[in-house]
Amino acid sequence: MSIVNACIRPLRNACMAAVVGLWCGAVDAVPYATLSGNGATPSRQFLDFGRMQQGSNKANSVSNSAFVPPDNAAMPTNTFNGTLQLNGADLRNESKFQVLYGTKKDTSVPLDAPEMHYLPNFSFQFVQDGTHLIPLKRNYQAEDAASGHPFWEYIIGPGRVWNENTDNGFSRAAFTFAVTEKGQNCVHNGMMSFLFKSSGEISSVWYQITAETCAYYKIDLWGFARASFTPGGIAQPGAVISAYRAEVANQLDMLPIEQLATDLAGIDQAALEPQYSSNANTVNVSPNPYSNPSEHNPAHLLNYGVMVNDRIYSAPVRTRSGAYPYPQWMVYPLYSWSKAEFVGNAVALIAKLHPDGVPGTPADGRNKNLKAIENLVVADWIPEARLNGTWENVTLGNLIDMGSGHYINKDIHLADENSAATISQFFDVLTNAGKLDFAANYYPSAASPGQVFAYHTSDFYLAARMLELVSQKVNGVGIVQSMADNIYNGLKLSRIAQSPKLTYDGAAQPYGGYGHFGYADDIAKLGRFMAVHKGAIGNTQVLDAQHVTDVLQLNPANQGLTVTPLGASFRFNNGYWSKNLISAGGCKPRIVFESGFGGLSKVLGTAGPGNPGWVYYYVSDNGEFLYAAAVNSLAAAIGCPNVGTH
Repeated sequence: MSIVNACIRPLRNACMAAVVGLWCGAVDAVPYATLSGNGATPSRQFLDFGRMQQGSNKANSVSNSAFVPPDNAAMPTNTFNGTLQLNGADLRNESKFQVLYGTKKDTSVPLDAPEMHYLPNFSFQFVQDGTHLIPLKRNYQAEDAASGHPFWEYIIGPGRVWNENTDNGFSRAAFTFAVTEKGQNCVHNGMMSFLFKSSGEISSVWYQITAETCAYYKIDLWGFARASFTPGGIAQPGAVISAYRAEVANQLDMLPIEQLATDLAGIDQAALEPQYSSNANTVNVSPNPYSNPSEHNPAHLLNYGVMVNDRIYSAPVRTRSGAYPYPQWMVYPLYSWSKAEFVGNAVALIAKLHPDGVPGTPADGRNKNLKAIENLVVADWIPEARLNGTWENVTLGNLIDMGSGHYINKDIHLADENSAATISQFFDVLTNAGKLDFAANYYPSAASPGQVFAYHTSDFYLAARMLELVSQKVNGVGIVQSMADNIYNGLKLSRIAQSPKLTYDGAAQPYGGYGHFGYADDIAKLGRFMAVHKGAIGNTQVLDAQHVTDVLQLNPANQGLTVTPLGASFRFNNGYWSKNLISAGGCKPRIVFESGFGGLSKVLGTAGPGNPGWVYYYVSDNGEFLYAAAVNSLAAAIGCPNVGTH
């Protein structure tokens, strides 16, 4: 059961009475918080009854304290089971915004555009379970490529419902939501709130976005929109509630980061706790190995945490309107963590499921011309690559080591990846055919396969396409469903973690090297799957053991390719990175980590002698990938990562 047994002080000066997953005081045995107040709540500073009914726009966003049940809030007397629809004209015409940062995608097209200043049309169904508001659709909602919103797509999350006496018989609701850029992996997180009665009466809906993980575009967006509430029409509401209760019950305990010093000896509390000022978005410069201002620009650091002993120790999630009130429902983009956790793990999964190999070409029978999954030839599975004529000796294994031998610039890290052509002709393209055309034909063959590292997300797209076709052939389902059947469901991941972005055509191809999402719980569980359980779920080894040994740097014979532009110690192996780092406390000087666009890092403190296994992660978007202080501290206090000597 996911609960916090101590108050996260920066969130509010006093403990909140009830927030999903955030309770102060002793651990509650009830999976859902109940409200024991009589509704005589303190006077509202933000979003009071009159303003919610009038729907008159405010000059700015409001504090996140407006979206949680206040002291003495009462159980809701109304029930929201039905459809919430927002007035599209209000979303377009009444929205207010402030663009904080926006680069250009290429030399001619500005990133910021008027259409990015308002939300898509909104019509979603919800069910209520006591004080909890649950959306029926939890995965990202793709907009129609031709007629939908040109930029944004929704991800709707859970929320809460409660009563305040000053709301005159209405119940008050607040829920989490995010928008993600069409075809991209950026995520902009926010909150919505409204008043309602079971009969269908409803106030205007207040919405605001004040946080993102997006290195190239930052925007605050807020406003009121007229709304309608249509009660009823929910298919199998009991099943929705049961699934949600199970998800919450299966989440790892989430504790404040300060608790780590109490639970684990050897960590200095003074060094652990960030010294927050009255503004929860800033950090003073006092030393802190988990949020070191010398390593992270506090204005761009969204969250960080440690997973150890099946618990998440999390810092408050920062937004420009204060700490996020429902931290376990904050949506994070996984970016290139997907290269390891989706593509790399998918290869290891198929190797485990089919130890005798898979058909070497799409035309081969199930038991003919079998090859190890990593030895499949790109030209045999991708028609565009076959027509190109330079992929006959490139294997799937070469692709996921970034060693296809196809590149323009191998000497400057990310030179090819960040080029205007790659952005406009690959990342901005929404169809499988368009992405394959670029991936197979843009970069010339410049070296023998498996010899030279050149970072290309497009190579991982080719790999993901091959995995999709292979999985359909040998497993009878696509690779996303195969991963869900064999990994995601066993790890009890959320729906959003099981729903990556897909191309906007009949192929519905997952992007492979990016396009996945997750909550903090998903981030921790996916890290634990490798760092602690080494590809096993319970007593069952799910991933091929040799693949796991290789990517965790336990096999000196297969360390991956040397990432020459970054230095001789950097290696890349099946989507996972490694480099020399730890030098204190007698640890072997190497770590295994995952890296994501803009400033995402996840370090795997692999279990071994004297180490139960741990995961350290942070999510930021200022191009910062520094974590030496945190890793050294965790290695000294918990245990050295288990890596080979090489």
